[in-house]
Amino acid sequence: TGTPALFMHAADAIHGDLLAVASAPGFDPNRRNGSPASKRNRVLVDGYEPGSTMKPVLLATALSNGAKLTDRIFGENGSIRIQGRRISESETHEKFSWITLKKMIQVSSNVVAAKLAMKLGQAKFSAGLRNFGFGSKTGVGFPGELSGWLPSSKRPWQPLTLATVGFGQGIMVTPIQMV
Repeated sequence: TGTPALFMHAADAIHGDLLAVASAPGFDPNRRNGSPASKRNRVLVDGYEPGSTMKPVLLATALSNGAKLTDRIFGENGSIRIQGRRISESETHEKFSWITLKKMIQVSSNVVAAKLAMKLGQAKFSAGLRNFGFGSKTGVGFPGELSGWLPSSKRPWQPLTLATVGFGQGIMVTPIQMV
């Protein structure tokens, strides 16, 4: 399907050692007539917006800055406007009132993630993202690895930027970074 796949030997999960990387569809280095796209290691060079998989990173950053899983944030009954843009839950029937940070992860609330990111602020959230390695190459040693992309920390992030990065939009990561 063109979807990248990663494989890591379970025996070394404790150490975090990367033992093997595979991409699908695969490529045969003995065939020189393939397209350039068929030869790229998608795990290292294909960037994408991570979406809701960024919410645990947001939560970990909040927890490391003093938040607790039992802290509650108002879910705005499913929708909030930030700088004239409407942010809503991915499922229109989800209309949360007060929910805990633990529940934010369980129900994957975009609204609560947006509000949590804004509450953290640019300095703490950006530092948390960088501490997790986003915006930098992983250093696995394969050629052509992308560093991903984060909004510049040299300029103030608008509230909308903070909000959308909180639920994984407006940034670029690679599959290897998410692992």
